[in-house]
Amino acid sequence: MNIAGITINNRYHVYEEIAQGSMSAVYHAHDVQDSRDVALKIIDISMTSQKGDDLIRFRTEIEAVYGISHPNIITVFDHGQFETTEIASGLYIAFEYLEWENLKDVLESQTLFPFEKAVNCAIQVCQALEEVHRLNIIHGDIKPSNIVLDIHNSVKLIDFGLSRIKKQTQSSTYGTFLYMSPEQAGLIRRTVDERSDLYSLGIVLYQLLTGTMPFTSGSLVDLFHEQLTTIPAPPSQVNTNMPDVIDKVLLKLLDKDPEKRYQTAAGLRADLELVQQGKHAIAPGSKDLPIRIDSTRSFIGREKELNKLIAFAEKKDGDIICISGEAGIGKSRLVEQFLQYALSKNILYIESKSYNRASKEPYAPIKDILTGYVHTYYRYTEEKQKLMSSILRKSCGDLGNIITEFNPLIKKIVGKFPQQIGLEPETEKRRFNLVVSKFLNSIAEAEKGLILILEDLHWSDTGTIDILIEMMKSITPSQLKIVITLRETVFVKRDDLGSMTEQFMDAIQAGSLIHPVPLNEEDVTKFIPAIIGDREKRKRLSSVIYQKSQGNPLFTTEIIKYLIENNIFIISLKWPLKARDSCSLTTGFTTAFITSIKTVKGKSFISSLPGLLKTILIMRRTRVFSVWPIIILRRRKRTKF
Repeated sequence: MNIAGITINNRYHVYEEIAQGSMSAVYHAHDVQDSRDVALKIIDISMTSQKGDDLIRFRTEIEAVYGISHPNIITVFDHGQFETTEIASGLYIAFEYLEWENLKDVLESQTLFPFEKAVNCAIQVCQALEEVHRLNIIHGDIKPSNIVLDIHNSVKLIDFGLSRIKKQTQSSTYGTFLYMSPEQAGLIRRTVDERSDLYSLGIVLYQLLTGTMPFTSGSLVDLFHEQLTTIPAPPSQVNTNMPDVIDKVLLKLLDKDPEKRYQTAAGLRADLELVQQGKHAIAPGSKDLPIRIDSTRSFIGREKELNKLIAFAEKKDGDIICISGEAGIGKSRLVEQFLQYALSKNILYIESKSYNRASKEPYAPIKDILTGYVHTYYRYTEEKQKLMSSILRKSCGDLGNIITEFNPLIKKIVGKFPQQIGLEPETEKRRFNLVVSKFLNSIAEAEKGLILILEDLHWSDTGTIDILIEMMKSITPSQLKIVITLRETVFVKRDDLGSMTEQFMDAIQAGSLIHPVPLNEEDVTKFIPAIIGDREKRKRLSSVIYQKSQGNPLFTTEIIKYLIENNIFIISLKWPLKARDSCSLTTGFTTAFITSIKTVKGKSFISSLPGLLKTILIMRRTRVFSVWPIIILRRRKRTKF
């Protein structure tokens, strides 16, 4: 891909190529509209994951970076889509042109960084991450090639959003996983959040300080095993020319459990600055305060439902189970906990999700499942890849082209097949459903068990529902299990499904059903302190929230998160026990609070929260509200009501 000499969208005249990657190239270009030189990243869409949701998230993150003016973040000017004779469909990102050096190139000529330079580099990356994490952006691809520096050792972070649309290939997978956190690599079932970026930064810093990687296995399978089971050697033992205080910081940063790592870039930066100042007696993480509440830390009130899912997974034959319930009742949280169990038992699972859109991509959840299996396949040893390819190619018979046309990535596994003769539309549709259904069953047989997770199926397209109906007809003797989550009240009201609604619901009824019920008051009392961690319990608050959230886990969580994240109360705040015990819920408080949060139907519950915030602040100022002290933080200024 070389487009030097052309003009993109009548605006960017391309001069010369600066760098080349697996899915993109960077060019020196001139912006004729704003009369400035820019760096232009050109991305061939055919080399991306091409998942609609990934592209949407990519654009969202790039647009969020537009407004950032930060010394450690590359300035993004523009992005868009284009077509040329060289590239049928491409994306471009225009950003500031810098004659800086890529950290990856620096490492190739200078494998070991001076200690002070390495720590300074990490501090500047932390400063960049503080800003993007504040905007709820996860970089997702922190590695040396995405860090640039100038001759004065100033650092900038680049390539935001690209981790969303990367298409994994066998040649690029190993290098990518070297810097990934265990949760991002799928080795542990945890949310990928800010802490994942910090783990990746830890890998980079370890490499800068020691000249080697903390995990050095040559194959992907061995790398995964090492990441899960091995604690890296303390860096001061690998490079003795550095203080051992850095060991505490780095080993905390590289902990496999996200809860035990640094929780924020600000907390990490504070410790690195102490190290930079030559202070050795530090307690890593002492200035580290989470910026948001992790509602997945505890699992309360769903033990019975989880046990039913576990029993389902342990069944010998294939089957389907449906988790049905209204929004926020805990369907996804239940699935997440179940998949932690599956991961611990080495049970293969692949996830997909449907989305509420006016225009639905046909068969998108099924296509995503096949893409997910390709990613799993790339992680296998060469010997196992050959075995899977042989089994699955044979299972396709003469109809493999139907699968490879449906999802071209499958060609990497089964190879090419001759074109099929076209049939009448209805017959063709029937054949397509049968072939796809059989192929998924073949994967399950080859893998000796497979669980498919299809979330929010009430938003799915009609084609996906049709395939699932076909799959359910032959699921019992197979080794394929399907877990579905849906809102039945939404699904049965869909007009576009016609007779498929009844067929699908009948098939589900023949399997197993789980209907999560609202949490009871005792569960909510446990639930509230659980999502705040070890913070002081808000018993009176929990009583009110239980009454008005009706035991809905999402609503309960969102109230607490909103109060904390908007600094209505500070989760680390302590106040005298005697004063706390003497406070009570006044009639004025209760009435106003109930008025603010009483509706969970009609008007959006979350949209009513700003009104709740206003009510609480008014009550505090008028001394009606005496349940807890309120402190509002504005940057470093602190004002007490």
